[in-house]
Amino acid sequence: MIITNTNIFGIPVSTLNKKETINVIHELLKRYDREKKAQYVATLNMDFLSNCFNTFSLKVKNEELYDTLKNADLVTADGMPIVCFGKMNNATMKERVTGADMVFDIARYAALLGHKIFYIGESTQLSRKAHRSLKDKYPRLKAAGFASPMVSKEGEVLDDEQLIEKINNSGAKILFLGLGNPKQEMFFRRYKDQLQVPVSIGIGGSYNFISGEVNRAPQAIQNLGLEWAYRLIMEPRKLWRRYFRQILLLMSFIVHGRLNLLNWFNHKVLKLQDHWDGLNGSIKVVGSFNKKMLNKVSSLISQDGFKQMDISDLTTADNHSIAVLRKICRINQVSLISNDFNIEKQKPTKLFRRATKSLITRVM
Repeated sequence: MIITNTNIFGIPVSTLNKKETINVIHELLKRYDREKKAQYVATLNMDFLSNCFNTFSLKVKNEELYDTLKNADLVTADGMPIVCFGKMNNATMKERVTGADMVFDIARYAALLGHKIFYIGESTQLSRKAHRSLKDKYPRLKAAGFASPMVSKEGEVLDDEQLIEKINNSGAKILFLGLGNPKQEMFFRRYKDQLQVPVSIGIGGSYNFISGEVNRAPQAIQNLGLEWAYRLIMEPRKLWRRYFRQILLLMSFIVHGRLNLLNWFNHKVLKLQDHWDGLNGSIKVVGSFNKKMLNKVSSLISQDGFKQMDISDLTTADNHSIAVLRKICRINQVSLISNDFNIEKQKPTKLFRRATKSLITRVM
């Protein structure tokens, strides 16, 4: 699977659509079988950025949250501003991939494969209600358990050893973290070395939408990127401070020159610039790598100008494709991150079988 990311204020944000994102989660589940390392999927929106950065100085105010987002295994663009930031980076952002939308696809996928989901939320009652709603839609869906831990944003870190043991013994393949940011990211960061669940996904307030406690904006309003306005109208007292803070942060990004707004406007709207090297992004390959994928990667590097290539998570690849990829990266001055030990280890029997089959075909 090829993952293309664009760098948004130091956070690698995926440019994949919803279907491709679900495929990546499938690859992450398979990777856990090899590495036994808990993995995290984050859904980035402006609220995350306002919790990461100081509104006026833009200094990082929550190192724990920022570091978790930078090192997450996958970060999706949950909000329209994030999609717009990606486009200003000259990246091809296909669509928003929100936690509220993704939950249904993951639940369907889990129900089909018999994977259990463990639900963590602000209340077990709400988590159970959300599971019942999902189970009505996908009857074969199984819950591994429910919990509502207290997570401190700062100061003393509470001991949740019993909860982690409960999660690990539940047989869960997927962990839904519906604590909102930054609590859900902090929970994963603090216990990632102890967790034995393959994939944890931060879904924010999605339980409210799934259970029907809060109504989402109509699809037409979502498509216009105005879901935030709909929610503000529906819950002004609860949300006005949050959105006001986000608007101030957006203005600070422009004033500090962190957004290439003028260059983007001149190139995309006024057509005053023929070429604009706005992209700061990377390509990552998870799982297998073949000739067809090599052609796609070559096209992405030469046409879109990606500057970093990460193949450290490859499981299978033929030596010829890897050699050609190294040459492409060298010619285009692309930084290549690899793990030679893993590449050399990749199923030599497969290559032997192919050579043997070719020899037998010639003899026949």
